[in-house]
Amino acid sequence: MPSKISKLFVYCVGNPSFDPEKAVADHDTHEAAVKLLNEKNDFEGAIRLWFGLPEAGKDDYVYHAVASVTLPQVQRAVAMGRENGLHGWYDGQNKTEGDASRPPPLPSTSDIQSYTSLFSPSSSSSPTSSLKSFVSNAKKDSIRALVSSNLLSKRCLHPSFSGLLQIPKVKNLATIPLNPYLDFWVWSCSNLEWCGPVGEQGLKSHHVLPVLMHHFGCVVPSHEALGIIKKLAEGAGRGTTGKEDGNGVVDGSPGNGTAAGKKPKSKKAKREKPPPPMKVLDVGSGNGYWSFMLRQYGLETIAVDNMQSEWRVNWVPDTNLTTGTSYLKSSLPASQHKNHILLLVYPITGSDGTGSFTRELMDVYKGDVVVVAGTQNGNGYTSFGKGKGTMDEYMMGKKQGSEWEKIAQVPLPSFAGRDEGLSVYVRRDKTGRDGEK
Repeated sequence: MPSKISKLFVYCVGNPSFDPEKAVADHDTHEAAVKLLNEKNDFEGAIRLWFGLPEAGKDDYVYHAVASVTLPQVQRAVAMGRENGLHGWYDGQNKTEGDASRPPPLPSTSDIQSYTSLFSPSSSSSPTSSLKSFVSNAKKDSIRALVSSNLLSKRCLHPSFSGLLQIPKVKNLATIPLNPYLDFWVWSCSNLEWCGPVGEQGLKSHHVLPVLMHHFGCVVPSHEALGIIKKLAEGAGRGTTGKEDGNGVVDGSPGNGTAAGKKPKSKKAKREKPPPPMKVLDVGSGNGYWSFMLRQYGLETIAVDNMQSEWRVNWVPDTNLTTGTSYLKSSLPASQHKNHILLLVYPITGSDGTGSFTRELMDVYKGDVVVVAGTQNGNGYTSFGKGKGTMDEYMMGKKQGSEWEKIAQVPLPSFAGRDEGLSVYVRRDKTGRDGEK
């Protein structure tokens, strides 16, 4: 059996009394931290306040990630603003002038706000409608237009699952769990003048990123992403992709009681008791923020990580200290895999970049639903090194493509310089489309 985190475990280095459950329930402290961000651009102060860290001079913690920084160093970088190209996310994207060497105008405040509002749970419309509005209101040849085109080209919901996986707007934010990472991310977009990803842009980062990664993780889980995983666990993940009848109409879509080629059951037929929700197996869970948030959304989540990376904050105390393949082989019988969604948040590329971590997991996992959160392009951050393919190419390739079908891909709140999204793959039914045997 894999070991759990040791008795020396603390939720937060520098504040041994930090408790994630109490922290997300403390709305006054959260609002005060957000006020420091929005009114003073005091990122250091907001982090210290939210996590109860010692004041400057009594805290020598060094954040190691794409760079090694301390909180005071990060705050100085924030104060520098655009100096030294720190906000040059869109350099080389100047299509209007025909001179890629000239940086285009930075996105407007309203365009940045429109981008971040795409991920607001309280948006006035659904995620799909919000994105269409974001696209339609973009000025020609603007950064927003490039971002719109990129996001719209990648977003997709399989017709058999589109109804089940549509996440409605939230009328009352008090009815859903607090997601502190989202508010810190919204501020970072405003401060760093980031309006969203334009696709295959150059690799850039900022001093803020290592701090956010240490405290929250590699990528922000949006309400839509968490809602999709919840719907998959509650039944959507057990559906079949069915067959198209040649007119774009899908036969056997989940929820209508049909299988491919069979007539719908009578509405008067006795409904069977639905099976219990699937569990989420969060492999490579890191500091556990996604596991924590999924539990806040009511899902049973199993965190698995060998904890080779260092985190200042750990959100769950029960991470299984082992590799994903070892856990699947020794702790979860193959017969139970179908009751578990495999969640991979920024799966590592492996030492040689060939995706050995992902390949070995997919060879062992016998379940039917895989969810991947990471980059949507080939920058080499997710599963495979740069120039060695993407997760989507692997899952849709010759070997895996006969077994798996992508049913959803939605954008995630992307940190400046990244292009991040959530993709869902389900195992094809033996009588499913293209995989018919």
